Amino acid sequence: KEQLEAVLSWVAVAIASGRSMLDFLPRALEDLCRTLDAALIALVPDESTPIVHRTDAGHEDLADVILREAQSAPGVRAYVVGPERAGDPGWAAYYTPVHVGRQRIGTLAALRVHSEAFSPDERLALGRVANLAALGWASESYQRQRAEIARMHERQRIADDLHDDVAQILFAAQLSLDA
Repeated sequence: KEQLEAVLSWVAVAIASGRSMLDFLPRALEDLCRTLDAALIALVPDESTPIVHRTDAGHEDLADVILREAQSAPGVRAYVVGPERAGDPGWAAYYTPVHVGRQRIGTLAALRVHSEAFSPDERLALGRVANLAALGWASESYQRQRAEIARMHERQRIADDLHDDVAQILFAAQLSLDA
């Protein structure tokens, strides 16, 4: 629990300090994978490339299943698939949506390659990470909008300055021509 809290605190501080999600999220997912003993944790946005951390190079087929389900079936889901043959450890998956306001913008997905379900504390932590990811996305969107507004204001100021200067020059030229 302490390790999960440390990861969540670190993510919250990174967001509050205005860091880009791409700067801190890969490391946060890596820390979560290690803490939760997960083979994969992925933040799968609806309209961009997933941010994925894998601790296990094998199980590509399971990773593909998890990423496909995260994209196609929104909502909170958890399930365990038992061993299918001798030596197969089974696997567990957990999905939680990422919402900004009432709009779902993606899914946080976790895969554990042994048939131990994610505990309630682990599910709560993953839900909190999804909420923090939503906060990070909203914060980045807000910063982009502020930058765009600042650019528009600067363009308007330059246009006004040019207009005033050109108007004065034309007025002076008109007076010279009239004289």
